[in-house]
Amino acid sequence: MSIYNTDIMGISEYRGVELLSKDAEVLQELEEIIGESIPLAKSAAAYNSGFTLHNKSITKLSLRDKKLLEYPECISNLNNLQKLFLRDNQLKYIANSITCNTQLEQLDVFKNTIERLPENFGDLIYLRDIDLSVNQISTLPKSIIKLQNLVKLGLYNIQLEELPENFGDLSNLVSLGMWKNKLTSLPECIGKLSNLRKLWIQENQLETLPESIGELCNLEELQIFDNPLKSLPVSLSNLKKLKKLGINKRNVKKRMILTKELKQWVEEMKAKGCNVQ
Repeated sequence: MSIYNTDIMGISEYRGVELLSKDAEVLQELEEIIGESIPLAKSAAAYNSGFTLHNKSITKLSLRDKKLLEYPECISNLNNLQKLFLRDNQLKYIANSITCNTQLEQLDVFKNTIERLPENFGDLIYLRDIDLSVNQISTLPKSIIKLQNLVKLGLYNIQLEELPENFGDLSNLVSLGMWKNKLTSLPECIGKLSNLRKLWIQENQLETLPESIGELCNLEELQIFDNPLKSLPVSLSNLKKLKKLGINKRNVKKRMILTKELKQWVEEMKAKGCNVQ
């Protein structure tokens, strides 16, 4: 399929759609890579494939389940891209060139085989929603703490072993999913995530929780079951807004033993309507 230049302002027609010439070239290259056409979508998202335009520029792109083995470098030429979905592929890495997509707000690479992120990943300062779940990223780049607009971070089942120093600087985080990893501890700075409402850290290797977890004053859901926790910090009783609490959920081998104070707190939370399991 050829690209037809319609005027001198950098606008082209591709498959009957008018868009920026540069974006049309990227679209054509991507179609050659995956071996099929990419449809125009009203709203490209995680569970479909296609591209969405705004003012003749590609702002959303979804290439779900296209058997991609390598990150398409040409994506970096989409200057106005805001949302990128590459889930259910076979990517082993995300190219450094992704930082050229300076307007990116959402990145979804769920279920690939990614082993590393670019060291300069934190340069994508407008990111608000990231899903890296079901990959093999044992460590996160230190630069991730620069993502001050980040609201939602999915790190489920990525073989994660530790969190970067100063992870608590991500003060706008509302949702943090880190279950089914290899975490043995959480840093004290996690208590700085004052806007956090949902924290999933179940199915890890945690033996203790930091006292600072009690500083998460806006927390509404906390899941900590299936960890080898020997005790819980008394500071948990400071979490007055909890609506869901998973402590001894599922068929755990050894049920967690609560102190008298924590037992009383759990009963008080139940009385307030908190779902405790």
